[in-house]
Amino acid sequence: MKFTNKHNLPRPLYDALVHDSYYHEGSISATGLIKSPREYQLCKRHDDEVVKDATDNIWSLMGSIGHNIIERENVGEGLKEERLYMDIKGWKLAGKPDLWMAPDSLHDYKFTSVWVYIMDRAKIEWEQQLNIYAYMMTDAGFPVKNLYVNAIFRDWQKSKAKREKNYPQVGYKRYKMKLWSNTEQRDYINERVELHQSLELVDDDLLPECTPEQRWESETVYAVMKNGNKRSTKNCKNIEMAEKYIAAHKDGSKMYVDTRVGESRKCIDYCDAAPFCNQWRRICDE
Repeated sequence: MKFTNKHNLPRPLYDALVHDSYYHEGSISATGLIKSPREYQLCKRHDDEVVKDATDNIWSLMGSIGHNIIERENVGEGLKEERLYMDIKGWKLAGKPDLWMAPDSLHDYKFTSVWVYIMDRAKIEWEQQLNIYAYMMTDAGFPVKNLYVNAIFRDWQKSKAKREKNYPQVGYKRYKMKLWSNTEQRDYINERVELHQSLELVDDDLLPECTPEQRWESETVYAVMKNGNKRSTKNCKNIEMAEKYIAAHKDGSKMYVDTRVGESRKCIDYCDAAPFCNQWRRICDE
């Protein structure tokens, strides 16, 4: 991966932003295992061609700083940032859980957006990642009966907390994640390894396509707007519903439909594989 410095950052900050502190040992990491196979393969194959600006790593750097501070704290009978490895179908699976607390709790720290709280949607990837770690920790002799994600909202604002009811009142929330059975954890890991292995020699353009969920695709919304208002009066799933609402409303003559086209947000802003992805090129042309 190559980095630019379009905004003329001072050298120490630039170096910190582009420094890769991840220890690359093993055939695949736990986080790599849960990725879309298309994203994972394209990123691996085209790593030398990926070009990003150093500023794209600002949130990642802040997360690393937070993890480093937490790692220094005394946790008593616990394990912090323990590197784990497992041999799975000829591959070495690598993982590094944030924190195991005696007698049986596994904790992960996520520096994420307030959006997760507002939408009341803990990410499915968190559940998958922690269950992979739970299987590896149990195999290493550290039982796991509870899974927690400690979410720290990097974009939390006190002013919004004071005036918005559905906004978090503090910049933190603990999520208790679903713990799978040992058999479910093992089967998931085996299936994901087999899937990634089966695609090692598949051409770029023939890789399985990413799902709407993996692309973070938002639905197109047909917003009923009233002249002079900044916020919509009603959001509809199709144009027919929007037009029917306007026709039945007493102020219908003052209303119109604003079509807000859905977007694949990950592809647009967060996927390094996008420039090499024929699925994304096709979506852009549609």
